[in-house]
Amino acid sequence: MTINIEMLSSKEAVLKAIEEYKALGCDALLEKYNVKRIKKCVLRYNNESYDIRVIAAAAYIYQFGKPLEKIKTNSGPKIAIQALKNLGFDIVETPHPIEHLVKGKLYTRKELIDLYGGQLQGGIWTPTEFPVIFIFTGESGEAYGYKDGWSADGSFSYTGEGQKDDMKFIRGNKAIRDHKENGEDIFLFEDNKKDKGVRFVGMFECDTWDYIDCLDYKKDKMRKGIVFNLFPVSSAREVDNDIDTSEIAPKKETLEQLRAKAIKSSMMTGQRQQGDSKKSWFKRSEDVKKYVLQRANGICESCDQPAPFKKNNGEPYLEPHHTKRLADEGPDHPQWVGAICPTCHRRIHSGADGVDVNNKLMVKLELKEATLG
Repeated sequence: MTINIEMLSSKEAVLKAIEEYKALGCDALLEKYNVKRIKKCVLRYNNESYDIRVIAAAAYIYQFGKPLEKIKTNSGPKIAIQALKNLGFDIVETPHPIEHLVKGKLYTRKELIDLYGGQLQGGIWTPTEFPVIFIFTGESGEAYGYKDGWSADGSFSYTGEGQKDDMKFIRGNKAIRDHKENGEDIFLFEDNKKDKGVRFVGMFECDTWDYIDCLDYKKDKMRKGIVFNLFPVSSAREVDNDIDTSEIAPKKETLEQLRAKAIKSSMMTGQRQQGDSKKSWFKRSEDVKKYVLQRANGICESCDQPAPFKKNNGEPYLEPHHTKRLADEGPDHPQWVGAICPTCHRRIHSGADGVDVNNKLMVKLELKEATLG
């Protein structure tokens, strides 16, 4: 009979694995058992955290004495998690970056790697277990003829990656360009000059991009570089006490007219646009917000209940929410933006069943837009 990881049933074996973990350290144990870390959650025991996959692998050896090559922990992290839960161990989810990171706070790259994954070097990280992109800015680009920084229109100019030949939309550059389509949020960090580490600047959205001329890594020839125009956006967590929602447009425009403007605006985002401005970016964002608020017609598109109260202008209070990413500002296709009540909004961002609620909302919006299209 084949013995699988779900058959792990010895709490004593798990405790022995924990002792080995404490003695050797996580990295050494990962190498010993030839497994990769799980970042999404950890095992908590006596107020200390342990990697789930390596603990399960070690405990399996202690219980069954099977050689490592017969342990299939790499293919079944969920099974390992459930096996440990069945033995009474606490499994704690790693906080999503949007809930954990604090603007202006200094972090080490190692600290970020331990929590979310990444690499000590490199300017663009794409953690596999979280829908985020970490980007890092500093002064190193000045020697090659470009400089990241704030523009007059309130956007942040960020130069893509690639040290030789023309920059292309591959790897990190492609991830930034397509982040909304892929449901990923961008988090910007700035290298700190005085203290060791990187300072968290905030969450951003890529609105447009452009080409610049810059030197290659040998500084002996010019090439094309890519510059992303990023706009700072807020999360629900940051605007708990000051949520800026659009006013529903007067009935001068029909729902069909607002929908046409919203779709047109959402399609403009991400295209290369010369001379674009913060004003036009927010205008496109407002087109989408106005439409989804009027589409909801005072009824939360998540729980189907009436808005909890009316605003000073007499309109029902609902909040725009982007279902494909956690950022709650910026233009997006109206199929992915819902008008929901504050309770549902908090539930999606902070509730234990938030992911499920958000997924159900996505289905509702898709069906609603299909009937309107």
